[in-house]
Amino acid sequence: MTEIKSLQRMLAVQVLYQESINPNDDSFDINETLMDAIETLKLNKLKKKPNLNFAKKIYSGVWSNNKSIDADILLALGSSHDFKKFENLLKFILKAAVFELKYDNQLSKKIIISEYLKITDSFYANNEASLVNGILDNIQIN
Repeated sequence: MTEIKSLQRMLAVQVLYQESINPNDDSFDINETLMDAIETLKLNKLKKKPNLNFAKKIYSGVWSNNKSIDADILLALGSSHDFKKFENLLKFILKAAVFELKYDNQLSKKIIISEYLKITDSFYANNEASLVNGILDNIQIN
């Protein structure tokens, strides 16, 4: 996996999360928010590669398939956890990963899970990566 794609995954998660903080912000602009996130996360390698189509694809794919992605996550969780109580950032890590697993499906499940575990580790220091791994491993791919 290229580092640029890995960074764009992280960027997509960050933008999804940012939008969730202000859901009624009518001035939300995906391009502007992506550039702000690049600055915030100090993703200097992405400044040199202004083509952020992969991040945009994940972002729009999550919103376009949001209900079915949520249903997939709930099915994978079973009754062990309450998805509604998850932090928004963790929800969007899972949603972006499920989008790639089920709707983009360009890479193997193992690679996608690995990519999103790295993202989880970059934001969290506790057991969240184990939780993400367990949930994503239980996602049913057609």
